[in-house]
Amino acid sequence: MKVIEETAKKLEDAINQGLAKLGATIDEVNVEVLETGGLFRKAKVRLTLEREEDVTPPLEKTKKESDKKSEHAEEVKLAAKSEKTEKSAEPEKNVKQAKKAAPVKADTEKKTDKTDKAEKPEKPEKAEKTAKQPAPTKQDKTETRADVKKPQFAAPRKRTEEDKLAAAHALEFVKEMIAKMGFEGVDVTADESGEIINVTAPSGDDSLIIGRHGETLSAMSYLAETCARAEKSHIGVTVDCNGYRDRRAASLTALARRRADECVNKRRKIKLEPMERIDRRTVHNALTDDDRVYTASEGKEPYRYVVIMPKKNG
Repeated sequence: MKVIEETAKKLEDAINQGLAKLGATIDEVNVEVLETGGLFRKAKVRLTLEREEDVTPPLEKTKKESDKKSEHAEEVKLAAKSEKTEKSAEPEKNVKQAKKAAPVKADTEKKTDKTDKAEKPEKPEKAEKTAKQPAPTKQDKTETRADVKKPQFAAPRKRTEEDKLAAAHALEFVKEMIAKMGFEGVDVTADESGEIINVTAPSGDDSLIIGRHGETLSAMSYLAETCARAEKSHIGVTVDCNGYRDRRAASLTALARRRADECVNKRRKIKLEPMERIDRRTVHNALTDDDRVYTASEGKEPYRYVVIMPKKNG
């Protein structure tokens, strides 16, 4: 039996302090309240432990527990060692058996190799191919290169009645447009296909009809082609004035060749200014025979342009 007294500000705190010192629960202790406590005094209790204390000290308990744990660990180690020895014994047996069977396999493999060599004689395919294919000469190379460079254009599409009617409507549309613009003494004609409309104007009026870099002619061509498409035809209409298209094609060809030289010297891509479809086609045609560069069109209408790029083998 053990008796202690504890004081605290609250009654519950005093009881809990006593239970902590005794190491017991509330059921194992007899609690006697000596003072309940108040504003200016503390609570005081007396705790009586009625159960018998354990005779064995705590140090001996810990020693016994550690001994039990060490014995259990030794048993686990012994069991693991026995398993390892059993596993190591099995591969040794397998190695011995494989060594015994290895010579037999090697002999059989050698025999099969010999039989395969005897059954499959070598075929002199490479010698036959080299004998059949003679070395290409310089003339052959130039001929094949020329064949590759020559573009194969599709056969011209036959003009239907709808195409003829659309070309006639486009011509009438251009005539009315020139008349409403107030130009006098202007002659408007079309070629045999009806897709190229030539405008012959006096020297003072042709600059107004052509416009800056042919912008007015491009707008007239677009409107005339739209008029032709209204007749469910897919012909392309081009309007020209006093041979401007030929002069423009000559200047664009010279420009394309200069830009191609610049592209080869600087080894980088060159962009040209935005052009209409006819001018872009002129640039492409001007550089088709140049083996150093190739061309492509990029962007969207009406700001689509031509790019000149160097070839890798150049």
